[in-house]
Amino acid sequence: MSTAPALIPPPARGPWVGAIVDYTHAEAGMRRLILIRNHINMLCRLFEGGIAPLLALHYGALHLVQFLDVYKDFMGGLDPRQREQVRCAAGLISDAHKHRDALKKVRNGWVAHPPDDDLLAEDASDFVRRVGLPVDPAAHYKMLVCTVMFIDTAGALLPEIAEPAVEKFNSSSDAKPKFHCIDLDQIAQNLRSKLDSVRKEAEQKCPDMQWVSLLGAAGVRLDKLGPSGPGACTARGDGPREGGAERQ
Repeated sequence: MSTAPALIPPPARGPWVGAIVDYTHAEAGMRRLILIRNHINMLCRLFEGGIAPLLALHYGALHLVQFLDVYKDFMGGLDPRQREQVRCAAGLISDAHKHRDALKKVRNGWVAHPPDDDLLAEDASDFVRRVGLPVDPAAHYKMLVCTVMFIDTAGALLPEIAEPAVEKFNSSSDAKPKFHCIDLDQIAQNLRSKLDSVRKEAEQKCPDMQWVSLLGAAGVRLDKLGPSGPGACTARGDGPREGGAERQ
Protein backbone atom coordinates (compact mmCIF):
# COMPACT_ATOMS: atom_id res chain seq x y z
CA MET A 1 0.00 0.00 0.00
CA SER A 2 2.74 2.43 0.78
CA THR A 3 4.03 2.24 -2.79
CA ALA A 4 0.64 2.58 -4.44
CA PRO A 5 0.48 3.78 -8.05
CA ALA A 6 -0.48 7.37 -8.80
CA LEU A 7 -4.08 8.50 -8.60
CA ILE A 8 -6.05 8.50 -11.83
CA PRO A 9 -8.51 11.42 -12.12
CA PRO A 10 -11.86 10.42 -13.60
CA PRO A 11 -13.38 12.43 -16.45
CA ALA A 12 -16.26 14.85 -16.20
CA ARG A 13 -18.40 12.52 -18.35
CA GLY A 14 -18.22 9.26 -20.23
CA PRO A 15 -15.63 6.47 -19.85
CA TRP A 16 -12.07 7.10 -18.75
CA VAL A 17 -9.79 5.69 -21.40
CA GLY A 18 -6.48 4.37 -20.10
CA ALA A 19 -3.44 3.08 -21.88
CA ILE A 20 -4.49 -0.54 -21.28
CA VAL A 21 -7.91 -0.65 -19.60
CA ASP A 22 -11.01 1.55 -19.77
CA TYR A 23 -12.82 2.70 -16.62
CA THR A 24 -16.30 4.12 -16.57
CA HIS A 25 -16.77 7.31 -14.57
CA ALA A 26 -18.10 5.33 -11.59
CA GLU A 27 -15.41 2.64 -11.84
CA ALA A 28 -12.63 5.22 -11.93
CA GLY A 29 -14.13 6.88 -8.86
CA MET A 30 -14.40 3.56 -7.04
CA ARG A 31 -10.81 2.73 -7.89
CA ARG A 32 -9.67 6.03 -6.41
CA LEU A 33 -11.83 5.52 -3.31
CA ILE A 34 -10.27 2.09 -2.76
CA LEU A 35 -6.82 3.58 -3.16
CA ILE A 36 -7.59 6.29 -0.60
CA ARG A 37 -9.15 3.67 1.66
CA ASN A 38 -5.95 1.64 1.66
CA HIS A 39 -3.81 4.65 2.54
CA ILE A 40 -6.16 5.62 5.37
CA ASN A 41 -6.31 2.05 6.64
CA MET A 42 -2.52 1.93 6.79
CA LEU A 43 -2.54 5.19 8.76
CA CYS A 44 -5.10 3.72 11.16
CA ARG A 45 -2.79 0.78 11.80
CA LEU A 46 0.06 3.14 12.56
CA PHE A 47 -2.23 5.09 14.86
CA GLU A 48 -3.18 1.90 16.68
CA GLY A 49 0.52 1.09 17.00
CA GLY A 50 1.18 4.29 18.91
CA ILE A 51 1.92 6.79 16.15
CA ALA A 52 2.20 10.39 17.32
CA PRO A 53 -1.23 12.05 17.07
CA LEU A 54 0.32 15.01 15.26
CA LEU A 55 1.52 12.76 12.46
CA ALA A 56 -1.89 11.10 12.25
CA LEU A 57 -3.51 14.51 11.84
CA HIS A 58 -0.90 15.60 9.30
CA TYR A 59 -1.51 12.74 6.89
CA GLY A 60 -5.09 12.11 7.96
CA ALA A 61 -6.16 15.61 6.91
CA LEU A 62 -4.54 15.12 3.52
CA HIS A 63 -6.36 11.85 2.83
CA LEU A 64 -9.70 13.02 4.22
CA VAL A 65 -9.75 16.10 1.99
CA GLN A 66 -8.81 13.91 -0.94
CA PHE A 67 -11.60 11.49 -0.05
CA LEU A 68 -14.24 14.21 0.16
CA ASP A 69 -13.30 15.52 -3.27
CA VAL A 70 -13.31 12.06 -4.85
CA TYR A 71 -16.56 11.15 -3.09
CA LYS A 72 -18.36 14.13 -4.62
CA ASP A 73 -17.16 13.23 -8.10
CA PHE A 74 -17.90 9.53 -7.58
CA MET A 75 -21.51 10.27 -6.63
CA GLY A 76 -21.89 12.20 -9.86
CA GLY A 77 -21.13 9.03 -11.82
CA LEU A 78 -23.91 6.98 -10.19
CA ASP A 79 -27.50 6.58 -11.28
CA PRO A 80 -30.26 7.78 -8.87
CA ARG A 81 -30.80 4.34 -7.34
CA GLN A 82 -27.10 3.82 -6.68
CA ARG A 83 -26.73 7.31 -5.18
CA GLU A 84 -29.63 6.68 -2.82
CA GLN A 85 -28.09 3.41 -1.64
CA VAL A 86 -24.73 5.03 -0.94
CA ARG A 87 -26.35 7.97 0.86
CA CYS A 88 -27.87 5.50 3.33
CA ALA A 89 -24.34 4.96 4.71
CA ALA A 90 -23.31 8.63 4.52
CA GLY A 91 -23.77 9.07 8.25
CA LEU A 92 -20.40 7.36 8.67
CA ILE A 93 -18.64 10.32 7.05
CA SER A 94 -20.74 13.09 8.62
CA ASP A 95 -17.84 14.24 10.85
CA ALA A 96 -15.50 14.51 7.89
CA HIS A 97 -18.10 16.57 6.03
CA LYS A 98 -18.65 18.73 9.10
CA HIS A 99 -14.95 19.56 9.32
CA ARG A 100 -14.37 19.80 5.57
CA ASP A 101 -13.35 23.48 5.55
CA ALA A 102 -11.07 23.09 8.57
CA LEU A 103 -9.42 19.99 7.09
CA LYS A 104 -8.74 21.95 3.89
CA LYS A 105 -7.13 24.73 5.91
CA VAL A 106 -4.84 22.19 7.55
CA ARG A 107 -4.06 20.60 4.18
CA ASN A 108 -3.40 23.91 2.44
CA GLY A 109 -1.76 25.85 5.25
CA TRP A 110 0.23 23.15 6.99
CA VAL A 111 0.60 19.94 4.98
CA ALA A 112 0.88 21.05 1.34
CA HIS A 113 2.01 24.65 1.74
CA PRO A 114 3.68 25.35 5.08
CA PRO A 115 4.21 29.06 5.72
CA ASP A 116 7.65 30.38 4.79
CA ASP A 117 7.89 32.85 7.67
CA ASP A 118 7.60 32.05 11.37
CA LEU A 119 7.13 28.36 10.64
CA LEU A 120 7.39 27.41 14.31
CA ALA A 121 5.74 30.53 15.71
CA GLU A 122 2.44 28.76 16.32
CA ASP A 123 2.09 25.42 18.06
CA ALA A 124 0.42 22.79 15.90
CA SER A 125 -2.36 22.18 18.42
CA ASP A 126 -3.09 25.92 18.51
CA PHE A 127 -3.27 26.00 14.73
CA VAL A 128 -5.64 23.01 14.67
CA ARG A 129 -7.85 24.63 17.30
CA ARG A 130 -7.84 27.97 15.49
CA VAL A 131 -9.05 26.53 12.18
CA GLY A 132 -11.87 24.67 13.93
CA LEU A 133 -10.69 21.07 14.18
CA PRO A 134 -10.89 19.05 17.41
CA VAL A 135 -7.55 18.60 19.17
CA ASP A 136 -8.52 15.21 20.58
CA PRO A 137 -6.62 12.54 18.57
CA ALA A 138 -9.52 10.13 19.09
CA ALA A 139 -11.78 12.38 17.02
CA HIS A 140 -9.40 12.22 14.07
CA TYR A 141 -8.97 8.48 14.44
CA LYS A 142 -12.75 8.11 14.39
CA MET A 143 -13.01 10.07 11.13
CA LEU A 144 -10.34 7.89 9.56
CA VAL A 145 -11.91 4.59 10.63
CA CYS A 146 -15.40 5.71 9.60
CA THR A 147 -14.09 6.68 6.17
CA VAL A 148 -12.61 3.21 5.70
CA MET A 149 -15.90 1.62 6.76
CA PHE A 150 -17.87 3.87 4.41
CA ILE A 151 -15.73 3.02 1.37
CA ASP A 152 -15.95 -0.69 2.21
CA THR A 153 -19.72 -0.34 2.49
CA ALA A 154 -19.97 1.53 -0.83
CA GLY A 155 -18.03 -1.27 -2.51
CA ALA A 156 -20.31 -3.90 -0.96
CA LEU A 157 -23.42 -1.96 -2.01
CA LEU A 158 -22.22 -1.57 -5.59
CA PRO A 159 -20.45 -4.80 -6.59
CA GLU A 160 -21.39 -4.06 -10.21
CA ILE A 161 -18.96 -1.12 -9.99
CA ALA A 162 -16.39 -2.28 -7.42
CA GLU A 163 -15.70 -5.69 -8.93
CA PRO A 164 -15.01 -4.45 -12.49
CA ALA A 165 -12.87 -1.62 -11.09
CA VAL A 166 -10.66 -4.08 -9.18
CA GLU A 167 -10.55 -6.54 -12.09
CA LYS A 168 -9.51 -3.81 -14.51
CA PHE A 169 -6.85 -2.60 -12.11
CA ASN A 170 -5.52 -6.14 -11.78
CA SER A 171 -5.22 -6.37 -15.56
CA SER A 172 -3.11 -3.20 -15.72
CA SER A 173 0.65 -2.84 -15.37
CA ASP A 174 0.12 -0.90 -12.12
CA ALA A 175 -0.86 -4.16 -10.39
CA LYS A 176 2.44 -5.86 -11.11
CA PRO A 177 4.62 -6.64 -8.05
CA LYS A 178 7.38 -4.26 -9.17
CA PHE A 179 5.22 -1.45 -7.76
CA HIS A 180 4.72 -3.14 -4.41
CA CYS A 181 7.77 -5.14 -3.45
CA ILE A 182 11.26 -4.04 -2.54
CA ASP A 183 14.33 -5.96 -1.50
CA LEU A 184 15.18 -4.74 2.01
CA ASP A 185 18.42 -6.72 2.08
CA GLN A 186 19.64 -5.00 -1.08
CA ILE A 187 18.59 -1.61 0.31
CA ALA A 188 20.52 -2.27 3.51
CA GLN A 189 23.61 -3.20 1.48
CA ASN A 190 23.30 -0.03 -0.60
CA LEU A 191 22.89 2.08 2.53
CA ARG A 192 25.98 0.60 4.12
CA SER A 193 27.95 1.44 0.98
CA LYS A 194 26.58 4.99 0.99
CA LEU A 195 27.31 5.40 4.68
CA ASP A 196 30.90 4.18 4.26
CA SER A 197 31.44 6.60 1.38
CA VAL A 198 30.08 9.57 3.35
CA ARG A 199 32.11 8.58 6.41
CA LYS A 200 35.38 8.44 4.43
CA GLU A 201 34.71 11.87 2.94
CA ALA A 202 33.83 13.29 6.34
CA GLU A 203 37.01 11.87 7.89
CA GLN A 204 39.08 13.64 5.23
CA LYS A 205 37.36 16.98 5.80
CA CYS A 206 37.22 16.85 9.60
CA PRO A 207 39.65 14.17 10.85
CA ASP A 208 39.30 15.24 14.48
CA MET A 209 35.67 14.08 14.68
CA GLN A 210 34.53 10.60 15.76
CA TRP A 211 32.80 9.79 12.49
CA VAL A 212 32.66 6.04 13.13
CA SER A 213 30.23 6.61 15.98
CA LEU A 214 28.52 9.73 14.60
CA LEU A 215 27.60 8.44 11.17
CA GLY A 216 25.25 5.57 11.79
CA ALA A 217 24.48 6.34 15.43
CA ALA A 218 21.90 8.99 14.53
CA GLY A 219 18.81 8.52 12.40
CA VAL A 220 17.90 5.17 10.86
CA ARG A 221 20.13 2.36 12.05
CA LEU A 222 21.00 -0.36 9.56
CA ASP A 223 20.28 -3.10 12.07
CA LYS A 224 16.62 -1.99 12.07
CA LEU A 225 16.13 -2.50 8.36
CA GLY A 226 14.69 -5.95 8.83
CA PRO A 227 11.33 -7.64 9.35
CA SER A 228 10.89 -6.03 12.77
CA GLY A 229 12.01 -2.58 11.66
CA PRO A 230 10.39 0.31 9.75
CA GLY A 231 9.98 -1.86 6.64
CA ALA A 232 8.04 -4.61 8.42
CA CYS A 233 4.95 -4.07 6.27
CA THR A 234 6.94 -4.17 3.04
CA ALA A 235 6.95 -7.39 1.10
CA ARG A 236 10.10 -9.34 0.33
CA GLY A 237 10.62 -11.39 -2.78
CA ASP A 238 8.11 -11.56 -5.58
CA GLY A 239 4.99 -10.99 -3.47
CA PRO A 240 1.40 -11.31 -4.69
CA ARG A 241 0.81 -11.21 -8.41
CA GLU A 242 -2.40 -9.19 -8.33
CA GLY A 243 -3.46 -5.85 -6.92
CA GLY A 244 -7.04 -6.09 -5.71
CA ALA A 245 -8.79 -3.94 -3.17
CA GLU A 246 -5.97 -4.26 -0.66
CA ARG A 247 -3.15 -3.60 -3.15
CA GLN A 248 -4.20 -0.52 -5.09
